[in-house]
Amino acid sequence: MDNKVGEEKKEEVETLEHTEVLNVEEKKEEAPATAEEIVKQAQAEANKAAEDYNKKEAPVAPQQDRIQLIDTKPKLHAVQLGGVTMTTEKKEVSENTEVLEPIVEEKKAEENTDDNVGPSKLRVFGLVVMFAGLLALVIFLPDISAYIETQKYLRNQPPVEEITTGTLECTMEDSSENLDYTYTFSFGFKDKKLTRLKSVSEIRGDVSLDEAELDMLKAECDLLNVIVKDLSGVSVSCKLANGLFTKSQTFNFSSIVVDDAITAYIEAGGQYPNYRNGDDIDSIEKDLLSANYTCKKIK
Repeated sequence: MDNKVGEEKKEEVETLEHTEVLNVEEKKEEAPATAEEIVKQAQAEANKAAEDYNKKEAPVAPQQDRIQLIDTKPKLHAVQLGGVTMTTEKKEVSENTEVLEPIVEEKKAEENTDDNVGPSKLRVFGLVVMFAGLLALVIFLPDISAYIETQKYLRNQPPVEEITTGTLECTMEDSSENLDYTYTFSFGFKDKKLTRLKSVSEIRGDVSLDEAELDMLKAECDLLNVIVKDLSGVSVSCKLANGLFTKSQTFNFSSIVVDDAITAYIEAGGQYPNYRNGDDIDSIEKDLLSANYTCKKIK
């Protein structure tokens, strides 16, 4: 009986030992990992999370744009603080961003250089123009003043009445070594058309020294007067007194037969005027003014 009790106790002890062994193994399986394993596992999970986050799409910089690109999307990377691995946000500037700061700064320097050169050239050009204007003002100031005075005088003058019918008188003086000449032309016109001409030539000389020359001029004029007496519309008169010889010729163009008068006048030693009936009186005045005559119209 004692043997039977002893065997039962032995079986109970073995059962308890087996149970304790199983409990120990279960406890070993359920026991937590060491601190080193926990750190490694956390660091691996953090690195994996950072890689997954960085794989998301980010803006791609075109190669042709010469500017510094900034990746505004935050990226994660693993850091270790106090032996424990943690994740934090990365700086805004991406490592993959192409930095073009030297090129951008060089371009800005060139632009600043161009900006500085432009205004300088404009200032020089402006100074040159201003100097030229002042120089021209000084040179032409007398002419400008005279022009202004002339315009003031003309504005103050009463309006001139246009004369369409009347007489145009033109005179000019000349001289030689011993004689003085005065020429006077009186053009009669109607509706601005030439109708007649009276030409008077006055030649003055010394009564004694120029007597022979003045007598010869008087004789030529008398001969011309005799020849043209039969010409219609033409008349000549001659006078000599006290050293003054006066020759007067009248042409009535409305009654002159041009061909006969010109031929006879030239044969007599005269000079037929270069005018015809109906010539424009304004054109005649313009021609005589250009020949240094002084002209005026009389109504």
